[in-house]
Amino acid sequence: MLNDKLSSIFPITPATADITKHPQVIIKMNKEYANSRDIVAFFGKEHDNVLEAADILIAEDREWGVVGFNQRNIVNKQNGMSYIPYDITKDGFILM
Repeated sequence: MLNDKLSSIFPITPATADITKHPQVIIKMNKEYANSRDIVAFFGKEHDNVLEAADILIAEDREWGVVGFNQRNIVNKQNGMSYIPYDITKDGFILM
């Protein structure tokens, strides 16, 4: 049921992946993370869909969600707009 809900929000197909835009992997506290904005660029998806999928997974298991998804606030220095992407662990990415 959870997989059906997520796949309708964030379907991943090989045809949508742009292999020229690899997500950048960062290491924080001995864990590997990819930023949600990099993930959407790679798969050609909408960022809102990734955020919604992450929110669903966090709601399903709050304790694990905090470990698998690290939300942060980024302010664009050029336009002052605030963005709230997720840094997503490998496990979080696989569940999406």
